Amino acid sequence: MSRPSTRRRGITVVAAVLTLLFLATGCRVIAYDLAPESQRYRMTVDQQSGGSTVRTAWEFTSARVVEDDTPDGTICFGNYVPEIGLGGPCEAEPLIFLGYEFGLDLANTAPAGRRHMVEVTGYYEDETAPLEVVELTAWASFDEGGTWSPLGVEPVGGGTFAVAVDHPAARDGGSVWLRVHAVDTEGNTVEQTIENAYGLRR
Repeated sequence: MSRPSTRRRGITVVAAVLTLLFLATGCRVIAYDLAPESQRYRMTVDQQSGGSTVRTAWEFTSARVVEDDTPDGTICFGNYVPEIGLGGPCEAEPLIFLGYEFGLDLANTAPAGRRHMVEVTGYYEDETAPLEVVELTAWASFDEGGTWSPLGVEPVGGGTFAVAVDHPAARDGGSVWLRVHAVDTEGNTVEQTIENAYGLRR
């Protein structure tokens, strides 16, 4: 699953750059003019990944950058892409990204009628002092999003959480939809829904 690269620059421009390949193939770079003062923003992205649809909504606080906050070797696209601006201080927006360890077989399925553990980790773009995800809530749906059941979540450490999914019995061919909501130490949030996250087998 790809993730957008979103960086705030001192000239109040946020650039969502997927990859440099987009430029090479003639795709346009998307940039947004934002207010210089600290404000709350919401950004949503829908993606297709294999047979799954992933819907992500971020809420984060952003303000004009006055000092670089990027590790050595990190490229700020705004310094190289004319469409973004004229350079200046650069840092990654505090967007929480989610990584999953589903523990599935080669067919991307898990046994029905059993408890299945999914590991979810919150992480960020490169920053010199990254934040930490401190709260995670999760739900599962076994009827294609018709109803959602809360799941047990236990923190493992380092922004990682163990999520317990109790699969219904006798659902060969059914699928699990997963929804996760995460919060970090500064109140930034992400909510991600994965339709057809994985299948069930008897």
